[in-house]
Amino acid sequence: MIGPLARWLGRRGASRETARRKVPILGVEGVGKSSLILTLGQYISLKKLGRATIDSAQVFGEYVSHVAAARPLPATMRHDPIGLEIERIPDDGDVRDVDLLLSTEDIPGQDFRMLVEELRRGPVGDPAKRPNSLLGRFSALLSSSHGFIFVVDLVRGMTVEAFKADLQRNIWRAYADQIEPIMTGMLLASRMNADLSGKPVFFVFGKRDLHGLPPEQIARDFERAMAIPLAQLRGKLMNVRQYHVQCAGWGLDSALDDLGMDVLLSDLAHAVGAVRPRRG
Repeated sequence: MIGPLARWLGRRGASRETARRKVPILGVEGVGKSSLILTLGQYISLKKLGRATIDSAQVFGEYVSHVAAARPLPATMRHDPIGLEIERIPDDGDVRDVDLLLSTEDIPGQDFRMLVEELRRGPVGDPAKRPNSLLGRFSALLSSSHGFIFVVDLVRGMTVEAFKADLQRNIWRAYADQIEPIMTGMLLASRMNADLSGKPVFFVFGKRDLHGLPPEQIARDFERAMAIPLAQLRGKLMNVRQYHVQCAGWGLDSALDDLGMDVLLSDLAHAVGAVRPRRG
């Protein structure tokens, strides 16, 4: 069942120009970006909603081999282009045509961490004059993208047992380590001239099969812990949303239903105006 946001945004998105919309998948290293895009790639291919880009063939082949062997995806440091071309989305019991590109090659996780530290020290000069720097790349990415997905892993770097042993403290730590730097980077970059008005920011929480926390608790903690930067982002008219998905633990015989991919894709396509007007 598709969320109310998709239906509301559909009335807005249908009248927009439907040139291809680009949304990068970002986050610090080790949070599961590869797992998310693999699961999305399997989902859209299986449901005939789109396909992985040709440049992604080798990467997805390696990922699928790990799934076939029931192994977790290894930590990756690669910079290979990974992209998904979304052509259709499930939409309130129907299917709608869209033109949406999801990608992960823009700024790898370790580079993103370095970028945030650079932004925290304070940007100097015009990033357009340093297009090959991390700062220049990030500024260009903000300007060229129509929305953003940031992946969050509450259990990152910990065993499930250690995470649950001090649950609340570890949740706060995950927010401070992963989300606060992202928000800081977005806000500081917006001061440099990146126009973020109206662009959706989707925080995607994975590994719900491991942490076992209900979305309501995560949402409550998220709003409280990140109240100040959230208010600042929303003050720039940014559409900040949360989504909860499972990106691991499935096999090649799975239909990938009930993992949250349908709602995420539908809401995202509507939010960035990627939905094509209905014919006739």
